[in-house]
Amino acid sequence: MSPPPMTDPAAALPEVPGHVLTELIGRGASSQVWAARAESSGEMVAVKITVARAQESSNVVDLAARERTILERVDSDHVVRLHEALTLENGSVALVLDLADGGSLEDLVSIRGALDPGEVVTIFTPVAATLGALHAAGVIHSDLSPGNVLFTGEGKPMLSDYDGARLVGEQHPHTVSGTRGFVAPEVYRGGLPTEASDVWSLAALAWYAVTGGSPPHPENAGTSAEATIGPDFAPVLASMLSADPGARPTAAQAAVAFYRVAVPAPVGLAGRNPDLATAMTHRVRQGVTDPPAHAGHPWSATPPTGPRRRAARAAEARELSVTTRLGLVLGAAVVFTAGLLFLLSRQHSEAAGSPPLAVATGRVSMASTTTATTQGAAGRAVAQLRSDPPSTLQTLADARAFALVSGDPAQLLLVDVEGSNAQQADLVILDQLKGQGQRYADLVFHVRSAEIVGVDDTSAQVLAVIDRAPYTVIGPGGARAQPPAQEGRSYRYSLALTGADWRLTDIAEG
Repeated sequence: MSPPPMTDPAAALPEVPGHVLTELIGRGASSQVWAARAESSGEMVAVKITVARAQESSNVVDLAARERTILERVDSDHVVRLHEALTLENGSVALVLDLADGGSLEDLVSIRGALDPGEVVTIFTPVAATLGALHAAGVIHSDLSPGNVLFTGEGKPMLSDYDGARLVGEQHPHTVSGTRGFVAPEVYRGGLPTEASDVWSLAALAWYAVTGGSPPHPENAGTSAEATIGPDFAPVLASMLSADPGARPTAAQAAVAFYRVAVPAPVGLAGRNPDLATAMTHRVRQGVTDPPAHAGHPWSATPPTGPRRRAARAAEARELSVTTRLGLVLGAAVVFTAGLLFLLSRQHSEAAGSPPLAVATGRVSMASTTTATTQGAAGRAVAQLRSDPPSTLQTLADARAFALVSGDPAQLLLVDVEGSNAQQADLVILDQLKGQGQRYADLVFHVRSAEIVGVDDTSAQVLAVIDRAPYTVIGPGGARAQPPAQEGRSYRYSLALTGADWRLTDIAEG
């Protein structure tokens, strides 16, 4: 049972221009967080009032402006956004943010203990994807902690607190920051935060959720994973917690790996810890759309000829909503979303060439390190394809299934080269689906075999057989049909290396 809303009769109601404060929802040593209604729009927001000394107010406002600049580069519904910073008459600063009033991961784990695997998938798939979008924009979060993963009242996870975010190319002295137990070992020893150190911290958060409150040991987490957290999450977290930063997956790859561990389940919120001043939020936008008829190789998904109802709730748990959100509704009040594919597509399409934000503050440049890392990752992608072509094709097949289920053309950038024949064919499919008011659910492709016909450092030809499992087509009014499974036949898949990842350019008869 959730605790009642926090109230504090002794707390004077602050006056914040343009906002009506309604409830105190958090308190820290130097700040209060209030739920509030914006007078101009009626939208519910969070107002964090920092009791800053007068001489510090301008610095807080400058930091807020920097945070807004950072987040303008990231398109995600799982980011707690800063709307504005207002200096109050008493010298305090009011930060107006998205309202995430469902508590934090720290609240959830401290009250409930270990979370179910499906809940962990629901939380960490979109959080990892959001982190990937930050990385694609040249941003290192550098302070991932249980208090910085927040939830809306509907259970949607949100990544917050960008005060300590670092920008690739910034130049100012490095000091170790972050939350004890969630700082990558190389950063704790004095190294600069990187995308890889963020991935380590993300894995530490998942470890914390799976174990019920224990962060991993910084030096041997990878080797002790299965004994501590069991076989489901061990392979995913062990790679993310590798002692070698270069051996860790990207945040985008981690998002896909999390998604595959278990069927997503709604997060059973437990309320807020009244001692924490960290609540913010977005409203959950719901909607669905799906695809149309097209024939061809099994990567095609054809609409049904006759509607059939499906009652299996487990199937609903696998359904991705329009605008790239992974959705599930169980009961009358619990809704969660995950912006996986759009974020992943942005990360992969921008990873090789995203310019750093123009914020000069004096740090040692990381641009050359980032370039070297990207080149090394590209070499690993070529080596991976040579050694295990079915695995590379399966990654693309999974990404394409997710993109078609989402109904969002932007997600195709995760699988298709922009402007390619493959992308144009997929765009036709999505246009047809939209026109017919249909959407897919439970779409799965399985690579039965794959062999390389030719490969170099930038392109490849792969002969593969890919089967398609039964899936669901949802039409107007909720009508459902389930086309049968389709066995694949041999097709030639043309690939191009984009940054550090393979993308599809064309599919032709083998």
